Amino acid sequence: NSNKFANDLNNLGFGLKDDRTEIPIISESLIRHFIRGYFDGDGHIRKDSTFEGIDISGRIEFIDNLKIILKDYIVREELHSTHSKRIYTNKLKGIQFLDYIYQDATIYLTRKYTVALSVRNN
Repeated sequence: NSNKFANDLNNLGFGLKDDRTEIPIISESLIRHFIRGYFDGDGHIRKDSTFEGIDISGRIEFIDNLKIILKDYIVREELHSTHSKRIYTNKLKGIQFLDYIYQDATIYLTRKYTVALSVRNN
């Protein structure tokens, strides 16, 4: 709710989420932290009796750029045309993806992290 904070992020190249098509230029050592923050906002952990998967949604251009970074974690991609967003599903490598984004993390959405731990520990 801070206009100053929003303006500072915009000036750093982060812009509005719905306008984002490129991954911001940030240090390689920080990219997984950026992805974790994005996942906290636009990611989903699905868990049922037959499938555990990770979904991340966003504009097609942004998800295509994110795919390059996450190529080792993507097993299957599903395209949904809802609101011009592409959602890709990470099947089978969900635990590896969660390990990647939460490794040594101290800041995360607690609600989502709790679900990630339950997936990881089962």
